[in-house]
Amino acid sequence: MRKTLRQAMMDGVHFLQSHQIEDAISDGRILFEAAFSIDRTHYLLNGDQEADPDRERVYQQYLRQRVQGKPVQYIIEGQEFMGLSFYVDPRVLIPRQDTETLVEAVLSDMEEQKITLKAADIGTGSGCIAVSIAAFRKEAVQMTATDLSAGALQVAEVNARRNDVSLRLLQGNLLEALPEEEKRTWHYIISNPPYISDRDMQNLERNVREFEPRLALSGGEDGLKYYRELGVQAKDHLRPGGQLWLEIGWDQGSSVSQILAQEGYQNVQIRKDLAGHDRVVSASYLGIEKDRGENRV
Repeated sequence: MRKTLRQAMMDGVHFLQSHQIEDAISDGRILFEAAFSIDRTHYLLNGDQEADPDRERVYQQYLRQRVQGKPVQYIIEGQEFMGLSFYVDPRVLIPRQDTETLVEAVLSDMEEQKITLKAADIGTGSGCIAVSIAAFRKEAVQMTATDLSAGALQVAEVNARRNDVSLRLLQGNLLEALPEEEKRTWHYIISNPPYISDRDMQNLERNVREFEPRLALSGGEDGLKYYRELGVQAKDHLRPGGQLWLEIGWDQGSSVSQILAQEGYQNVQIRKDLAGHDRVVSASYLGIEKDRGENRV
């Protein structure tokens, strides 16, 4: 006798629980809905229907991948971010809700500007930051995204098309990817750089440590390597009064603020995420216009 949809899903949840998967119920449901191509409402209304055996085999495959440590998002090749749909695979970091704090803060600041803005997302990965800003600001922003990884740029291109936004993609290390002739023309430089210290890299959860790209995680011995580099490089690219926006680790607010202050940035501010942790540092670089008091884009 074939299983019903309800029985198939519950068996999957029990399988995950038996392998000590922490979020077994949530993960089992997400994998089930992806394998059977149904949503929660369909499941609730039709749970007593017979489960398609071919779909059930896909579900079993997903479950086996999950108990081996593979993140759900890589298994189903998708993640929601800022209410938008993103494709993800092991070439890119999985977008986190923490990063929405950065995007929301940048979007709020951009609303105050009355001109077409020029912005760059450095180390774009999946493109979640650049695509989201382009989607919500539409014609009000010219968005560029850079990454050292060609694979990451391919994923970002997929997500730009998926969300119907225009995005210029450039390959290179940090701001070195930006055109030389466009120095000192950028209103916003934005980045969620790798910020996990070497010590903390060893303590990451298995599904992060073994499956997500190390290039997108490791921030050097103290986790601050890329903040130092971005702080130096951005000064050559921001227009006078342009702004640098950075996601940070929960305990890095003071250190990153100090780095930027020492590089001559003004108006250094720390913003907290929904959990009350430091999550974003922003700063303005006045450059040659400092004596004129021009501190806005």
